[in-house]
Amino acid sequence: MRIAIYSRDHSLAGRLDKDLTALTRVRTTRFDERDKVSAWIMSEKPAAALIVAGGGDAHIETLKVLRPVAERAGTALLSILNGDDAATPAAALAAGAQEICRRDAHPAELRNRISILLDLAEARAALWTERGDRQSQSIADGLTGLMNRRAFLSRLDGEIARARRGDDPLAVALIDVDRLQEINARHGVGTGDHVLNAVAGHTVRILREMDVAGRIGGTEFAVCLPQVGLSGGSAVLDRLRRRLSDLAFPLPRGSLSITVSVGITELDSEDRDSSDLINRADRALLKAKDRGRDRLERA
Repeated sequence: MRIAIYSRDHSLAGRLDKDLTALTRVRTTRFDERDKVSAWIMSEKPAAALIVAGGGDAHIETLKVLRPVAERAGTALLSILNGDDAATPAAALAAGAQEICRRDAHPAELRNRISILLDLAEARAALWTERGDRQSQSIADGLTGLMNRRAFLSRLDGEIARARRGDDPLAVALIDVDRLQEINARHGVGTGDHVLNAVAGHTVRILREMDVAGRIGGTEFAVCLPQVGLSGGSAVLDRLRRRLSDLAFPLPRGSLSITVSVGITELDSEDRDSSDLINRADRALLKAKDRGRDRLERA
């Protein structure tokens, strides 16, 4: 991890730098200008300790200035105080320091306090990573990585509210892989999973960044197209349908082709929430199935 040593006392900065060389996890960068320290934190966003060295009121002022920058970056502040400094430990802690160390402290004490800060930084980073993983798992479909049903419907309700505020169109479509159960029975679930992932991937590639896609059932996907009406949405989804029908999935002998059926609708003034849109799109999807599959129907 990286540590900045800030001090206008070059001999002190050099000694601190030397004292920290025993910590194998640490790479130091020395600064003698406060603005450069702030810029370094903002650009590097290090999950490491920042050492602030100095004395008196200027020391406290430096801590106060760097505190909000360090908090945004997740960087800890360690305050190096002179033994007779007017900047007391309490004042330094109040100004934003997470740890205090005397200027004349033994190098082992300094390294110990830095190690504590680094351990805390690593633990905090691991906690945020774990939290992010849990959050991703709670909203993502385990196979395709798209939004799961619950997350998609929640997002759709938000898009409906946004469309109504701006009086904008909104198209919603359901996509179902035709005869996937037969594919699983004849060629194995692994092949079926490969098909589902391919459908998810091509769906994401054909959509805009603002569009939303989710897997809401075993063979069924849903798409939300903000600021797009029924006609425009139909063109996008029919292009996706044709592209998927051109795919060839290799098998031990020959290859496998697939088709999808699509039902699409658009937001109506009488729709109460996402369930009304989904139900109407589902009726259009059933119509596409009844009329021979591999087609798009509107509702």
